[in-house]
Amino acid sequence: MKVFKRIILLAALGALGFWLWTVFFPNDEKLIRKHLANTAHAASFSGSQSPVAQLGSVAEFSTFFSPDVELDFDASRHGRITLQGRGEVMALAGGVRQRASALKVDFLDVTVQLGDDHESATAVLTARAQVPGEQDFLVQEMKFTLKKTKRRWFIHRVETVKTLTAVPLPDTLITL
Repeated sequence: MKVFKRIILLAALGALGFWLWTVFFPNDEKLIRKHLANTAHAASFSGSQSPVAQLGSVAEFSTFFSPDVELDFDASRHGRITLQGRGEVMALAGGVRQRASALKVDFLDVTVQLGDDHESATAVLTARAQVPGEQDFLVQEMKFTLKKTKRRWFIHRVETVKTLTAVPLPDTLITL
């Protein structure tokens, strides 16, 4: 009976140790998922912020990106947007905050693929944004490329994933 209690205690201590290890030293995939969730949270804002708070939020949002970030994506109403550098990302975020009263951003269905070097990663996700007063969500499938610098992940490139492109049919199928 004594041996059985010691085995259970040892197993419980081992499980606790493993859990603590994963909490204090998460793997890169968990770090990337958390980074992306924090990015979506920083992109979201309410209409009740003061101008100073808005400026601080824009500055915080820009810290999720590398200094040489590249954005190349389709904005449904504004056409294709191409930006380079953290400064242009800040300018875009500031412009969005001036035009919209509020914005709620979520990143759904995140799939993370670590690079062979464990210093780069790709995340494919569905970005969903909602502007108050509009019934429809803005939904876009995106591909994020991340780089690890000094044990911290930064978004290096953001691009739209092309989905459901038109494929020309062969003439034999058209005549049927």
